[in-house]
Amino acid sequence: MKKILILFLMCLMQFPAYGQLNTFQEGDVLSADKMNENFQHLEQQFRGARSIKVDCAAGEKINDAIENGFSDINVSGTCYENLLYTVWRDNANEDLLPNNTLAPRYLKISGASIDSKIMDASANTESTISVNSGTTLFLQNITISGGVYGVAAVRNSNLLLSGVKIENFTARGIRVSDSSYLGIDIGGVTIVGSGTGSGLVVETGSSAWFNTATISGVETGIEAIFGSTILTGGYIISASVNGIMLNNSRFMQYGGTGDIPADGWTGKITGTSDVAVLVYQGVFDVWDPGALELHDLIGGRGIDLRQSKASINNLKLLDFNNTGSGWNPAIHIGNGSSVNFHNAEISGSTDGQLINIEDGATVSFEKLTLTGESTENDLIGIRRNSHMNFRNSTISGTATNSLISISDSSSAQVRDSSFTLSADVTAIGLTSSSNLRLENSSITGDGNKTLVSIHHGSYGEIRDTTLIGGTQNVIDVDQSRLSLRDSSISNKGGDSLLFIHQGSSGIVRDSSLTSASEIGIDVDSGELNFRNSQLAASDRGMRLYQNTFAAIWDGSSVSSTVGRAIELSKGSGLRVRSGVSILSSQATALKIEQASWASIDSGEQITISKENGGPDIEVSSMSYLNVEGSHQIEQVDCSRKSYAEVVEGAVVNLGSDCL
Repeated sequence: MKKILILFLMCLMQFPAYGQLNTFQEGDVLSADKMNENFQHLEQQFRGARSIKVDCAAGEKINDAIENGFSDINVSGTCYENLLYTVWRDNANEDLLPNNTLAPRYLKISGASIDSKIMDASANTESTISVNSGTTLFLQNITISGGVYGVAAVRNSNLLLSGVKIENFTARGIRVSDSSYLGIDIGGVTIVGSGTGSGLVVETGSSAWFNTATISGVETGIEAIFGSTILTGGYIISASVNGIMLNNSRFMQYGGTGDIPADGWTGKITGTSDVAVLVYQGVFDVWDPGALELHDLIGGRGIDLRQSKASINNLKLLDFNNTGSGWNPAIHIGNGSSVNFHNAEISGSTDGQLINIEDGATVSFEKLTLTGESTENDLIGIRRNSHMNFRNSTISGTATNSLISISDSSSAQVRDSSFTLSADVTAIGLTSSSNLRLENSSITGDGNKTLVSIHHGSYGEIRDTTLIGGTQNVIDVDQSRLSLRDSSISNKGGDSLLFIHQGSSGIVRDSSLTSASEIGIDVDSGELNFRNSQLAASDRGMRLYQNTFAAIWDGSSVSSTVGRAIELSKGSGLRVRSGVSILSSQATALKIEQASWASIDSGEQITISKENGGPDIEVSSMSYLNVEGSHQIEQVDCSRKSYAEVVEGAVVNLGSDCL
């Protein structure tokens, strides 16, 4: 029995005596209480964490405590040491060397006070803390200072942070890699770099969740690469180059309930010179009621997405200023990306486009307020097979060309929105086989430029919309097609309300047009279908020129004050159908000349009248008039070998020169 007791005591003496285990000398009287403490200590060692306090000011070491089996360590003072628990180097440059040692499966290191700190002792050649191979590391209320990396957790490890500050690293503040996990609770993390590197990097199939984070003093704030995922609450990033960078990864800023503020989490990025949010082959989401704020950017772009998807709620990108720094938009969406913006405020200036959508991208803006200036281009550019959906939004500003440019087989749908033009700028310009649907919106301009231009094989559909122009064409259609329905158009002067030319066609239906320009509707080598609409012009109402054809019907009216209501020339044709009135005050109501023709159909009464006497219709220079049915036409004059075919009683006075 004596030998068994001696062997048992020798076994106990082999356990580390680190403030927990009671030891005995030969001949000591054994105490039952102390023996029970030893058994309880052994039970804790096998069942859970072992706790200890380490006073670094007294020369104690965290590494010594870990080596002696302690896994819950409370630190006082500043510890100058590196906690390196790895059997494989952390990168190909071999600047983070293995020490062939693994940390415990669970390791908690907490600070005893606000001054508790672990400081790199390798002259920034190693990480300050590095764990791998399934370790769970919990850092709480402590500062980690220096190192190539502040903290690295790799190869299926877990890194948990609460109230932690990471500072003065040279490459990365936090690195989570190789299917590892990062969790940051409401205590948050503060990352302050030394001017280089990245604040937080999640890579190679890893994931991260954090409640709050503040990152500064870095080139890049947050990186997620190679199939990784980040779910975040609020964050503040001040970075010199990039704010958030995603490559084949996902970033989600959540809304929801619980410990989330009532108005949602806000992510803020400031000071970037390249891109505040850069996403390549990834997903970037800011869920309502979360918000994203980008401000005080010093160059580059605000948001740049390529081959990616995004849903961004409550965006504020204000006072973006990139004039003179090259072609850099505030927002660039390209390469087949799909993005939804909801409730966004964007303002600023650039020498390129403020928003650029290209190369098969699809972008939706809802509740967007955009105020901006482009000194050399368009405010919003949509090109190369891209599409934009613009709803419940307002846009104002100046540009060299257009507020919205749609080109190269692209399309846009604009609904329930308003445009205000403060200078000589086109509101919406289409070109190169593009399409526009403008619905239930308003455009107001006060300059000398077309409000809507539809050119080169494009198609524009305008419905339930009010257009108020300045002193240039309100709508210009060139080698294209226009459908205008249930809309109101007016201007303050200039060339025309509606200019259709170069083989173009236009349908005007159920609309009201009020012209203060030289010509209300000007059709040159084109086609016009004018149905159940009214055109009131202060000068000439409608000009059909050079092989143009027009049909006016279903109760439409065309009236003019000074000039002719309608004039045709150079081989143009006009068909007037049921219930139409063509009225003028001072000039002939209908002038047909230079081998042109007009046909007045039978059916409901048609009124063609000049108010102050003289001919209502003039036919000259080998032109032709056909009048069928009984209508209100007082006088028709012909000259220069023109021909009028009129049914009996349709015209009161038919000129003797009509052949």
